[in-house]
Formats: sequence, C-alpha cells, structure tokens
Amino acid sequence: MGTKVKSGGGVVDVLIVAQPSRFRDGLKAIVQALAWVGKAGTVEQWTAVSDYVLRYQPAIVIFDINDLAPITWVEAGYLRSACQNTKCIAIIDRAQQRSMAQAMETDAILLRGFSTELLYDTMRTLIVAYDPAVPVTGPLGQIRS
Repeated sequence: MGTKVKSGGGVVDVLIVAQPSRFRDGLKAIVQALAWVGKAGTVEQWTAVSDYVLRYQPAIVIFDINDLAPITWVEAGYLRSACQNTKCIAIIDRAQQRSMAQAMETDAILLRGFSTELLYDTMRTLIVAYDPAVPVTGPLGQIRS
C-alpha cells in the first residue's frame, strides 16, 4: 500500500490511526482528496502501526490520542526514533491531552473540531519538511474530484 515520495511525481502516503468511525472516514476522505497524497491508509490497532510505518514509511501518521492505551505511548516514542522522517499529527479532545502528545514528540497537535483549512495547512507544512520537492503549493481547492 505504501507509495514513497516519488521524485518529480511528488506524492506521499498518509496513515490514519483511529477506531472505525464517521470521524475517521471523513478524515480519510479529506486527506485522500489532496492532490499530493498518494494513499491514505487506516489502521485501528497500534500493533499494526509499527509494521506499516517501518515497512512503508509514510510521510505523515495522523492519530487519535483517545485510541492509545498507555503502553502504546512508549511504542509511539519508539516509532518516532526509528522513523525520524515520518511526521506525526496527534488529534486531541482536551487541552490536558496536549502534554501526552508532546511527550510522544508529535510534530503537530490538532484539537478535535479543527477546520479543514487547519488540517491542510498543518499537513502542507509537515510535507515541506519531509520533502521540499513535493508540490504542495496552491489553495485548498487543489483537491482531486
């Protein structure tokens, strides 16, 4: 499933870690619609995240902090050290969860209820840090139909 950054073509993969829900489905639809995203994969168990990230090295992992058990905080830290190029976005519900996300060394934190524009701007900033050759310029309207 993983399409690494292609020189010239400039597409990246994104992995969404969250339990099946309308939220996850909507997030995947938004992410997949971006012209510079090749695939938007989903997993719901952190045990599957390690294998996926180590094998395919997606550009961004977006995860719902509510779906993490305490043991997975350690695993998330391990993944950050093993896959330093992969950028992480944590989705939190409460300001108190910010310290958990920061301890996991996430690259960005979004409070649930975030706008599509904020998600787009956050992803664009992280993709430029991941690979400046990926063409992420242009308005949010640069969406596949």
